[in-house]
Amino acid sequence: MKGQLSQRLLANIRQPAVLMSWYRYQRSRKPSQDVFLSSMPSSGTYWLRLMIGHAMVKAWELPLSIDSIEIPDLIPSHRVKSQRFRFNDRREIPRIQHSHRGYERAHRGRRVILLVRDLRDALLSHWRIQSDSGRFEGSLASFIRQPRGQRHTLDSRIDLFNDWGRAAADGQQIHLVHFESLRSEPEKALQGVLDFIGMPVDDMLISETVAFGSRDNMAKLEAANPVRKARGKAVKVRKGAVGGYREMMSSEDLQYIAARTKQRLDWTAGYDYSS
Repeated sequence: MKGQLSQRLLANIRQPAVLMSWYRYQRSRKPSQDVFLSSMPSSGTYWLRLMIGHAMVKAWELPLSIDSIEIPDLIPSHRVKSQRFRFNDRREIPRIQHSHRGYERAHRGRRVILLVRDLRDALLSHWRIQSDSGRFEGSLASFIRQPRGQRHTLDSRIDLFNDWGRAAADGQQIHLVHFESLRSEPEKALQGVLDFIGMPVDDMLISETVAFGSRDNMAKLEAANPVRKARGKAVKVRKGAVGGYREMMSSEDLQYIAARTKQRLDWTAGYDYSS
């Protein structure tokens, strides 16, 4: 984490013009015109982001074709200073930016779509991604028990939940989306998200958008995207199972998670880790 932070600081120092341009871009909108899509890693970020992007193109008739699961022209990553919302001059369209970070000053006064997932399924999914990419060579059990301070561990995810729980208690405007609800009732969950954004949609567009975000279509989009493969990362479009941890985690793993969440998790977001 420190290494990545240092690299970002060095990049800012070496490219001050890019940094200043990014600050001007961030300040070009009133907070009421901004929306953040915040999520924990391995919680369906690519899925929800792609569906929102598709709905944006259709609802506002944007001259853009989506041919990848990465859509930085529509929903850029907040911390990637080279990414911009292509239609930022169209003020009737809310600017949506994505982040995996917890609550921070940039969120103040802005609406936040918070995408969460059962910590056990999220950990299992992330372990598979890390293992497939060669960035983690240990067992699932050792991945779950990584020490605090490592990125995307059980403890770091607990910190993220608690951070957003405090923000919600302090009045931050948050629309909570459960990955499990997206899986079981995608049309209803997506409708709630788009209503929160303020996007003019009807039932036909909702159905079309859910179909566009199907696993098969996303897999085709990812397969056709050479950038993802060139970067050597693992496949992002996966099964997206709900409750898959029951088949992969041992009773000791589940007991460890139950004990750790009981000890440290203040905001559960509606999940029960006791059994």
